[in-house]
Amino acid sequence: GASLFHPAVRTYVEARLPIGDLLATPAAATPAAPAMQAMPVPVEKVAKRTLPVYLDYPARTEAIQSVSLQAKVTGYLKERVVADGADVKADDVLYVIDDRDARTALAEAKAQLERDTAQADYLRSSLKRGEELSQKGFLAKDGFDQRTSSLRQAEAAIAIARAAVEAAELDIERSTIRAPFAGRVGRSAASVGTLVTSGQTVLNTLVQLDPVYVTFNPAEKELAAIKAALDKGEVTAEITLPGQGGSKAYAGKL
Repeated sequence: GASLFHPAVRTYVEARLPIGDLLATPAAATPAAPAMQAMPVPVEKVAKRTLPVYLDYPARTEAIQSVSLQAKVTGYLKERVVADGADVKADDVLYVIDDRDARTALAEAKAQLERDTAQADYLRSSLKRGEELSQKGFLAKDGFDQRTSSLRQAEAAIAIARAAVEAAELDIERSTIRAPFAGRVGRSAASVGTLVTSGQTVLNTLVQLDPVYVTFNPAEKELAAIKAALDKGEVTAEITLPGQGGSKAYAGKL
């Protein structure tokens, strides 16, 4: 039902809260008028039952979640997948940014990683040979320490290269902008071909439609009754939309 609400418009609805009970006692049957001839009269037992108390308020709907969709990479906007005002599901693709620069950076990072790995393999073998020579007295301690330091530097270079690979892969992933949750997008702020900047360009907005908040302002004298009802347990609410004449109500809780 909440999908009927437009995210840019505050919809005014009516909220009804059953917050208490009234005691109703059916009236006793009226005795029949005197008659010349006795007539049987049906008799019903007196029954007690509770009736809910309703408080009616004008209300408006508000989105629980609303986010600005921003680019996390710099590049030209390649594709706008959904139309303005479209309803989307979580993880739906919304925008695609040209990722050729990120793929080039990834290839370069992988090549650097392979070179650093090969260098580390050579230095590891050199250190092993140096250890044998050092034990036999053919290699000075300073020379052995230099080989050890070179290997550690090569291993650090491998860690840096791996981080560069992960960063390039992350940029490729971020080139595809997806919906973080289900909702409705607004009007796009960027056209295809626009150069978007990481962390600066806002592409669109996304608001959640289901569930939503329905806010209302009760009178001060009714707050005590509402609090008393909440102390007894959960208070439900019935939400109706203008123009439906109360034919369809949406359930909520206070």
